[in-house]
Formats: sequence, C-alpha cells, structure tokens
Amino acid sequence: MILLILTTVVMTAFSSEEGTCSVERCAQKSVPEFSSTPYGWKMPTALFEQNLEEVAPQEQEVLFGKLPEWLNGKLYRVGPGMFEKGGRKVRNLVDGLSKVHMWSLNGAAAPTFAASFLKSDIYNRTMAAGELVPYKHLDKFDPPLTKLEKAKVMFWDDEPDNNNIAPWNLASKGVTICSESPIYIDIDRESLEFQRKFVAKSSDYERFVK
Repeated sequence: MILLILTTVVMTAFSSEEGTCSVERCAQKSVPEFSSTPYGWKMPTALFEQNLEEVAPQEQEVLFGKLPEWLNGKLYRVGPGMFEKGGRKVRNLVDGLSKVHMWSLNGAAAPTFAASFLKSDIYNRTMAAGELVPYKHLDKFDPPLTKLEKAKVMFWDDEPDNNNIAPWNLASKGVTICSESPIYIDIDRESLEFQRKFVAKSSDYERFVK
C-alpha cells in the first residue's frame, strides 16, 4: 500500500501535459543554464532574466484554499529588475536597476499585487537616454565604459540612488527604499509611486529605533 502511494506520487510529479516523461528526460529539463564569469565560476543565467512589466495594484485570484481572516498587512520586497537597456548591460546582480513588489493581504478578501521600478534619478536618465547610463557600480558594464564616462562617474556624478536592497517602515506616509548609500527614496504605500528623495543624517537615528 505504501509502495503504491509512493509510486503514484512519483508518477504525478513527473507527468506533464505532453504525458509522463522519464526521470532522465524530466531531470534534463529542470537543469538550469549557467554562464561563465570573468572570475572562473559560473552564474545561473535565470538570475539575470528581466521582467520589465510594471503592475498597478490589482486583485489576484486565490487558486486553491482560502486565506485566514487574521492575515492582514502588506509585504514589500525590493531587488534588481533591469540588467540591460539599449544594448548596454551590467554583469553583477547588485548593479541591476531597482524594482519594488508589494503584496497586500486583507483577511479572506482577494489579495492585491503591485510592481514598479523605483523612479530614481538613474532609472529616469536611463529611460530618457534609451540605454543604461553610466553610474557607480560594483562590476563592469558590457560594453565597457569609456574613459570619459568613467571620469564623469568618478568626479561629477551625484551619489547613486539606485536603491535595491531593502524597504523600511520609516516614512509617515510611504515606504522608504534604501541601499548602502545615505540617499533614501520614499514611495507611496499603495501605488509605489515616487514621493521624495532625501539624505539620511546621523541625527535621524530615532527613526531607525521605532
């Protein structure tokens, strides 16, 4: 009886719309692709897949089960969402342009999802130029920056505002998106639209110890 159940589970796991496939063939399908890096190790190419779609807040269908009544609140996540624009791309995950995602849960009601690129100065200049503009970065651009572009980034550019690390509940009317730089960006809690950009000061420490 136990063997029959295990067999059924295994066969179900390896079935598809095209029929049941062998373990070897299904395993081959699930193997991720890797690309070489300048450092001698390989990076999963799926990490650099872009999703450029921005989603206004909209209700999502619950496919099965139901959400508990006590489940309320909002979940924000931020990370790199654009790695290439206009034939120029970055080669490190943390250099990707920031994108914010939000899930809003209100008990048993339908959940809401939204996604938007952070409207930073770097993002706005990139969209206006039609290609990734030079900015302070961890790894290299491809194709590489020219000497003039490197000098401009080094000596004339402002602090980078491509905040793609973490959302904080610091703003009274919005969510604060931050990075390792002291430049913070507040966005609307519902629409994810840009509200303001400011420089954090040491005298603001009370905002971090709520």
